[in-house]
Amino acid sequence: MDQLKGLLPSASEVSAAVNVPNLAISESHDALSLLPDDYVSDMSCVGAIADAAIQPYSETPVVSVRSQDYTPADGSNSLTVITSAVLYEAAQDALDQVAATVTGWHACAGKSVQVKSTPTSTFTIGTEVVTNDLHTLTDTGTAPPDWSCGRGITSRNNVVIDLTVCGKDAAAVRANAQGLLSQISSKVPA
Repeated sequence: MDQLKGLLPSASEVSAAVNVPNLAISESHDALSLLPDDYVSDMSCVGAIADAAIQPYSETPVVSVRSQDYTPADGSNSLTVITSAVLYEAAQDALDQVAATVTGWHACAGKSVQVKSTPTSTFTIGTEVVTNDLHTLTDTGTAPPDWSCGRGITSRNNVVIDLTVCGKDAAAVRANAQGLLSQISSKVPA
């Protein structure tokens, strides 16, 4: 766990990165997210919807995990950010996990899936964009509308950085996901 300490950004760093003032850390986790087997109407697409979910990582040699959720301190729920760092013993394992996740994204691009949340939401999964080994996509909300999520994943050394930024501006959430990936990966020793 010591290798993950300090990798995830503070609330003020995330606020600056996404240009939303006064974000606060609402939750922290030291485990992958255990989602119900029916969380997404097509569970083969769960990696395109949720970061650090146990399903896409279950067959890999994960050593430890650290996740943090950030939301506006005023409780407005106008934006949510979840950042996760997943530690492996070997850099190749981290690279393999990113490749497997991105392959899943490709298979799901353009699909419309329902997400079991409150309320149930429907998203169309976007197409991957790669910039400097930072993989991102935008899941566009179709029901209820006006809510999109930027997914991002990359690895550096033996750490996978896996995150989600959700809000009302589809272009901004993808760009914010890319910016946070870059910020967090720069903290991982090469």
